[in-house]
Amino acid sequence: MFISAVSVASAGSTCANPVVIGSLPYNVSNETTACMGDDYNGSTLNTCSTVYNSGEDKVYKYVSAGNECISLTINNGSTSLMGFQIYFGCPGSGTCIATDGGYWPLVSDITLPFAGTYYIIIDSWAPPSAVSYDLAIASFGSGAINDLPCNAINLPMGTFVLGDNNCSAGAGEPAAPSCWFDPGTLNTVWYKAVVPSSGLLAIETQVVSMVDNQIEVFTGTCNALTPLLDGCNDNSTVGCGGFNSSAGVQLSGLTPGSTVWIRVDGVGNLTGTFNIMASDSISQSGFNNQDCLGAIPVCGNQLITQTTSFFGCGMISEIPTPGNTSNPDINPAGFNSGCLLAGELNIVWYTIHINTAGLLSWTHTHPAGFYDWIMYDLTGTSCSAILNNTLAPVRCNWNGASSTMVGMQNPIPPGASQFNFMDPLPVVAGQTLVLALSNYSFTTGGYTLDFSSSTAGIGNAPTINWSGATGNAWANSSNWVGCNTPACGVTANIFPAAVQPVISASTTVQSINILGGANLTINPGVTVTVCGDFNNFGTINVSPTSTIIMNNGALAQTFDGALTGTNKLGMSSLQKPASQVQMSIWMWPVIWLHQMQQVYSIQIISI
Repeated sequence: MFISAVSVASAGSTCANPVVIGSLPYNVSNETTACMGDDYNGSTLNTCSTVYNSGEDKVYKYVSAGNECISLTINNGSTSLMGFQIYFGCPGSGTCIATDGGYWPLVSDITLPFAGTYYIIIDSWAPPSAVSYDLAIASFGSGAINDLPCNAINLPMGTFVLGDNNCSAGAGEPAAPSCWFDPGTLNTVWYKAVVPSSGLLAIETQVVSMVDNQIEVFTGTCNALTPLLDGCNDNSTVGCGGFNSSAGVQLSGLTPGSTVWIRVDGVGNLTGTFNIMASDSISQSGFNNQDCLGAIPVCGNQLITQTTSFFGCGMISEIPTPGNTSNPDINPAGFNSGCLLAGELNIVWYTIHINTAGLLSWTHTHPAGFYDWIMYDLTGTSCSAILNNTLAPVRCNWNGASSTMVGMQNPIPPGASQFNFMDPLPVVAGQTLVLALSNYSFTTGGYTLDFSSSTAGIGNAPTINWSGATGNAWANSSNWVGCNTPACGVTANIFPAAVQPVISASTTVQSINILGGANLTINPGVTVTVCGDFNNFGTINVSPTSTIIMNNGALAQTFDGALTGTNKLGMSSLQKPASQVQMSIWMWPVIWLHQMQQVYSIQIISI
């Protein structure tokens, strides 16, 4: 039975007493239509044609200054049987502009054609008569600036560019290609890239809020486009377990210096954000926090607060489909269905380094919904063991109840479901574990991850990630996500950030991984000693008078990625004992081979 005590005094009850949206963007959580009354429905004059207008309705008012495209998102709804209507003027005397419903989450782009007052009504297809939800509205002005080919945004080589196809369209553009199996309504945006001297070009996307995308590549001019053979890609499966919902092409035989044109669209009618990059090789993509290699270090027995949720997948599809060694469909340490039965859906990774024995326990608190998770012991192995399907998880949970908490606790927290918790894990000093969280319900609003109840000690991580929280100083620990600063034995991942690192004094580091969209500066006279590898998937600004030394005994060490042109190195010194050395070097100006008694094979490809 549903009882609602209608109150006309409640803000949002009618057009006479609406919730006023003063400006965009507008974000509210835990909204409800309860006690609002059913004031606008199918019998209302000039109502929108929809079934989502028979429950109680909440009214929002927004004044637009002129022609404006907005994106409206309803998330964390109590049911999918809900929707919205937008009117120019109040229902009854106004005009229906747009309506949609029946999806969760519900994301729509709407063009407000005139300056004036608009009323946004959230309603349901009763029953239920009342619904709860989160509401987000953003403005994109007159629409995406790169909506047409001649307004394409340039893609620098090896650098990720954030894209957004909200408020875009397909008018005046080529028709959808046959390789787009579900083109839906075209919401395409355009990019361009100059073909490098190699004639090779790799173009790839990474999903962010748009969970599935598709691309097509053209030659010619922006007004006369010709589709490229093998220049179309659509990976149209949501989720990443065994599939890849981002898109990518690898092209060869192109004319150096020519321009190619790339359009990106969401599968079906999907809109949202994504990353896109053009490079000489698809391998230059690197990884991010949504990959095991880019796992966020847990620094001590701490409470981690993540203000924004993760959506989409990483650059590397590591976790196999259910029913495999690394993703079993039978829980290895519990009683529910299995592990990540939806694969790498809206994934994020954390790494946990144990320095004292005890029980590892944690609680993940999030908006109501399903959060699944899986944990691996990487001691003595690496992330590749997951990718190669040879490493079984030590704990996992495919949620049995929609709630606000999951984790490893015994007893479970008050108000939690026993179906969402596993027992704590006994661990010893020296173990390294990784935890992957999967946001199955697409919940927004972030979460917390609390390790404070662990009796085991969580210590310094062997890998740290750049944040630039307090400046560009390489040696400042507050600029790194992790428990320490770079050193021999501590690898530094340089992620894109508003502030990027500068090495201004000689330093030592295990490995340096400069990821797509990130950059590293090494100042004059600085010596950087690398105990492991140097990988540049982004941009480096290296003084000609600086030195990079690779001198870790007989250990195999690698230079990889873009190391030519503007990414050229200064002085690079390889210091090794008597052993076989083989080098494939793409750098300039000089490689010094020091203290090498025998050099069996040196291959210099280009200098």
